[in-house]
Amino acid sequence: MSLQVKEGYVIVNGKRIPLLSGEFHYWRVPKENWRKVLMRIKELGLDLVSSYVPWNYHEVSKGKYDFKGETSPQRDLDGFLSLTEELGFLVLIRPGPYIYSEWPNAGPPDYAVRYHRLHDEFFKSAEPYIRAV
Repeated sequence: MSLQVKEGYVIVNGKRIPLLSGEFHYWRVPKENWRKVLMRIKELGLDLVSSYVPWNYHEVSKGKYDFKGETSPQRDLDGFLSLTEELGFLVLIRPGPYIYSEWPNAGPPDYAVRYHRLHDEFFKSAEPYIRAV
């Protein structure tokens, strides 16, 4: 895939796409409604969907992540991304580690949030999560 970023749009495989997206927090919506919500976004004429990936939601225990919906259907990030691909969306995925989405700790788990976001211990805590995403 060829990707260029220009002011106000991206060019993907020669197609100019405005940086206008429908924000969709998949983890807040029952999985059985994802297609319906995405179709409403498509009906608005948008080809780009954006979503955060909340660290403290997907890390089910320290160092163990669920991105396949094994512990909850809403955690199925893989399924969400597959569905967006099926429906012809490009996805702007934002893993954080901070998500600023009216979410507990703004995303980081309790053990990491006690450190300032620029502290070495915070970076050490966040790195495995970012790699996992």
